[in-house]
Amino acid sequence: MQELAEGIYLHPGAVNCGIISRGGDALVIDTGLDKEAGRKLLKALGEKSLKVIINTHAHADHFGGNDFLTKRTGAEVWASRAEGAGMDNPEFEPVFLAAGSAPLREMYSRFFLAPRSTPGRVLTGGERITDWDLEILDLPGHSIEQLGVACGEVCFTADAFLGPEALTKHGIPFNVDITAQLNTLDLLADLPYHWFVPAHGEAREREGMRRDVEQNRNRIELILELIAGYLAEGPLNLEQVVKRVCDSLDLTVGNPGQFYLFRTSINAYLTHLAAKGMVRPMFEANCFLWERV
Repeated sequence: MQELAEGIYLHPGAVNCGIISRGGDALVIDTGLDKEAGRKLLKALGEKSLKVIINTHAHADHFGGNDFLTKRTGAEVWASRAEGAGMDNPEFEPVFLAAGSAPLREMYSRFFLAPRSTPGRVLTGGERITDWDLEILDLPGHSIEQLGVACGEVCFTADAFLGPEALTKHGIPFNVDITAQLNTLDLLADLPYHWFVPAHGEAREREGMRRDVEQNRNRIELILELIAGYLAEGPLNLEQVVKRVCDSLDLTVGNPGQFYLFRTSINAYLTHLAAKGMVRPMFEANCFLWERV
């Protein structure tokens, strides 16, 4: 573990988790993808008693370790209202990505379907939890009600921004609301904490975080410009826009899950542009198309 401040630790992994220690008790922030991630987290806690799990949002890689940890420790789970509903109904994630229909069998994997985890407390942005010296932050965009958690000089930001390597790897960062995501990036740039811990990437001091946030913003603005440019040439359907963006960014879709992630994100870009009056939906020969205004 990396100690960022007294009693505040980063437990690195495919998904970074936070550990806050108070005497012999501990609170963790996110639990990773699966039972093995939960097992490693429990081992890292040593003799400390796990009392609380805060899940920043309801994606499987952030609460997949809950089931193992709660059964072993009896820890209580805390999450926001909407994200808690997703955790309590984990089948929502593959159905959501499949646009509300029964998904392909490949979507019922640990990457999209974590064991059920029912929160015992609903958290809201702006809330202060004095027992643990926590401030809860609203960081929507990547998901509907994603939360961040700040303790002292350390802020755990979940997927509100990606580190440079993760940003390059994913190409099209997964976001369900581009307007909210841009607002969240504005908020992050002004936060006063010393350390910022993204779910994917290294912990950053404030200036490093601001550079990463700017890179995330630049990627969003690039994709918005690409989409607006494609539609200026003529109407396209959603899948055609996905293909054009992937081709421009030299991305290769290799499986249904990746395609669904890209499609959901690109749809969010289109609705953002529509809200700004730059594009609009149209119908031609029973096809749903997007055109430039």
